[in-house]
Amino acid sequence: MKCNALLMGFLFIFVSCMNDARTSKDEIVLSLGHDMPVKSNRHLALTRFAEILKYKSKGKVKVEIFPEQSLGNDYQMMAKAQRGEIDLIFPPTAKMSSLLPMVKVLDVPYFFKTKQEVYFALDSFLEKMFADALREKGLIGLNIFEGGFKQIISHKSIQEVSDFENLKFRIMKNDILKKQYAMVGSQPIHIDFHQIGAAFKDLSIDAFENPLDSVLSMKLANEKTSVLLTDHAYLGQFLILSREGLKKIPPLYRSLLHEASREAMLYLRELNNKEEEGALKKLKSMGVKVTRPSPALKAQLVQLWEPLMQNVLDEFPILKNREKNLLHKDKPKSLLLGLDLALSGPVGTSGEAIRLGAELALEEINAAGGINGIPLSMEALDNQGFPSKGVKNIKKLILKGNLVAIMGGMHSPVALKEVSMIHEKQVPFLIPWAAATELVDNGYDPNFVFRFSVRDEYAGEFLIKNIRKRAKKIALLLENTSWGKSNHRAMLAAMKRFAMSPVAVEFFNWGQSSFSESLMKIKDSDADGIVFVGNAPEGGAFLREMVKYNMTSIPVVSHWGIVGGDFFQNNKDSLQQIDFSFLQTYFFDKSSKGKAHAFYQKVKKHFPNRVLAPAGIIHAYELTHLLAQALRTLNSFSGIEVYKALKGIQSYHGIFRNYHMPFAKLQEALEYRDFSLARFGADGEIVKAK
Repeated sequence: MKCNALLMGFLFIFVSCMNDARTSKDEIVLSLGHDMPVKSNRHLALTRFAEILKYKSKGKVKVEIFPEQSLGNDYQMMAKAQRGEIDLIFPPTAKMSSLLPMVKVLDVPYFFKTKQEVYFALDSFLEKMFADALREKGLIGLNIFEGGFKQIISHKSIQEVSDFENLKFRIMKNDILKKQYAMVGSQPIHIDFHQIGAAFKDLSIDAFENPLDSVLSMKLANEKTSVLLTDHAYLGQFLILSREGLKKIPPLYRSLLHEASREAMLYLRELNNKEEEGALKKLKSMGVKVTRPSPALKAQLVQLWEPLMQNVLDEFPILKNREKNLLHKDKPKSLLLGLDLALSGPVGTSGEAIRLGAELALEEINAAGGINGIPLSMEALDNQGFPSKGVKNIKKLILKGNLVAIMGGMHSPVALKEVSMIHEKQVPFLIPWAAATELVDNGYDPNFVFRFSVRDEYAGEFLIKNIRKRAKKIALLLENTSWGKSNHRAMLAAMKRFAMSPVAVEFFNWGQSSFSESLMKIKDSDADGIVFVGNAPEGGAFLREMVKYNMTSIPVVSHWGIVGGDFFQNNKDSLQQIDFSFLQTYFFDKSSKGKAHAFYQKVKKHFPNRVLAPAGIIHAYELTHLLAQALRTLNSFSGIEVYKALKGIQSYHGIFRNYHMPFAKLQEALEYRDFSLARFGADGEIVKAK
């Protein structure tokens, strides 16, 4: 016994010395316990948190991570954190209802319909409310990290509600979850997270719910496993600091803890969204049967589980009207308009024009009080004209919790690649330039694309009508993209109405510098007029070769893609020799008055010599004001609510013109009557063609 006492005394002194070392003036070491596998994205995010904190504190504050329940299960770690025995913990939100009853809102099936709704609620006020409640328990809530939407994993395929009957369904210790699965006839069984694998393999349980990241990290997927992608509830992981842990950190470094936590939280959101599609592919490659619930099954589940939602709303009246209160109880600090544009490269002028139009509108909107007192800000990302970069930009923007809409850029091929993700995430997509008909006529219902720009179906007829005034034998020269093909279809339809057909049709690729072969074919066809559909770099090369091959007598009518760069400056000599005109919608008039003149003066500050891409500027400006008008009618800003508000705009008095129900039907604000033919003036200004 004496030996044991001596040993215990020695251990006590050793541990005390170790703790003293951890809180020395030179270095602070915080312990962080969690129950996730080391190969999970959540563990990676915590590792990132530790790295960021160490970097920001210049090595003064370090975090030692203890994964996979090495410091106890979640309930044990929560108790230890309250006693000050662990500095940081990372429990799932579903296990915190005993400490934090209101967190049950995250477990209510189908309370949130999209991740964007969750992000908005967490970032605007829910996370703060949870943190305030935790403080009363002696804990400091930092951020809620993403686990993800929960899916249902089972041994058998679930296609109907009756398939849930008598399933031994593993749940976390949580009243909502227990009632949820009892309501569909399953037998809820509470089993610790680390026992799921063994229980699922030996058939002690038939099914469980978890985000996809957990399913892959647990290595339970095989050809006998079924995954039903229900997205029925959101699982978060709350990064929590104990009061004792806080005492270790000098005030100088405490703000760094919050900064590192938020950066790591956003990193995890981006990582999960980036890998979501890959996770599904990986599961399918392993033989897992991956399905989504049929509309009928989802409707039945929503109806069966509706009482759970009502119970939580009754328990917490502050959430009673989730559309008006949940997402807007405390006003968000700001709302965000994301921009995905070509800001660099040969058509960077287009992106700069759109960004300027949006900026000028935002200045006016915020000077007038913003969105009912909430500032509307913007974040612009450069896609350089590449669809793959555009898709990456969309993925980044949708992670922003206060995002209300995304504005696209010049390129139809880029925007068309983004449409499926836009609708998957239910984010309104505002189009101030890209003209492909299929961009709006995309087959989605509801359709989240709203355009204030040219529609190729109308542009094709406009271009053909104008070239017919100069020519009888018309050749078409179009870029070999979805935009070029959209115009090709529109122009063939227009020519058919005029009992005509093109004498030559030539397609070219982005970046093509030689047009000799196409021009020789056009010359051989005896064409006396050309319609060009392309952008500034290819347009310039085409005109130079027209001069080279003595084809300057043939008039050219062009789509407006050529004004996406400084086309005049780069092609002055060619333009002096060729009858060249192009489609436009808006012209800055020096003699304009009132609001239009004031706007022109603002634009001239940015373009003192001549205004580049005026249509891009005005379209983005008007479209941003239309968005603000829609937002002011809302109390919540989910994608579907913003969509409804845009659809419901009755009238708007703009600089371009006045609009009546601009998005009510086609979701196209402009019409054929808004098109004009333009030329470059002597100084390069874009002016109406006479």
